[in-house]
Amino acid sequence: MRKISTRDVCKLARIMRKSNVEDNIAKAVEEMEGAKGKKISEKAGIKIMLVLFESVGDPEVEDMIYDLFGGIAEIEPQQIADMPFEETIELFKQINEQNNLRAFFKAAGRLV
Repeated sequence: MRKISTRDVCKLARIMRKSNVEDNIAKAVEEMEGAKGKKISEKAGIKIMLVLFESVGDPEVEDMIYDLFGGIAEIEPQQIADMPFEETIELFKQINEQNNLRAFFKAAGRLV
């Protein structure tokens, strides 16, 4: 697992623009900012990632999401696509623990 990079922020901004999920992401970031304590913040971070997956209606966007999270997790995008959902949630938790997701999503939102 690596830290989120500037390239990841740009990838996320493209995903947000293409999938039109800015409003849902913005609401989840607001929840995260208002959250007190690690447990609530973790839930908000995971919620944001799930919002991305829920918004996928375009196969190209789906591939972009697998590419983004595969890069961060340092695994092939296809592994993300084929991963059991419970493992995907655990992966999101790990990404959340090792990164400042609030800053990540806010930065990408400013680029949209």
